[in-house]
Amino acid sequence: MRVIYYSYWGTYAAYIAASIHAGLYPADRLPPEHLLSRQWEICRKYGRQFGNLLYIGLDEDMKEIYCLGCKGKYGLAVRAIENFSRIFGIDEPVHFISARHCEGMIPFYVEKLRRFTMSDRYVPKLLNRWMARRYGKCRELAQAAKQSLKGVI
Repeated sequence: MRVIYYSYWGTYAAYIAASIHAGLYPADRLPPEHLLSRQWEICRKYGRQFGNLLYIGLDEDMKEIYCLGCKGKYGLAVRAIENFSRIFGIDEPVHFISARHCEGMIPFYVEKLRRFTMSDRYVPKLLNRWMARRYGKCRELAQAAKQSLKGVI
């Protein structure tokens, strides 16, 4: 089974919720500093690439966990993934989980500000501050998704 967390940006709330679901990020506290800096690098590399399905890992039930940024084109992304599965004969079910309500406005500002070279000092701090505020919502989303998918094959 594949589980895809999606939001406007695939590297912010969707990535955090998927990482918590897969066990890469701790569920009880913020991740350590090296993981936060790693996420900043992922945001820099993939933040503006909509439609990229990023593989996060496997959860304890061996479900494949992904995140996806779809820039408000959720219906299009779902149809594309379902049609590719049908074309290539992949009968594995896919569950889509929205992380849009966890995102807020800070990722928009981060993406706008990171174009400026002098913002390299400030933007990671802004991202860390956003993450400290939104991490609880992402954790709740991931835990609710894990609970609802228990026993689903």
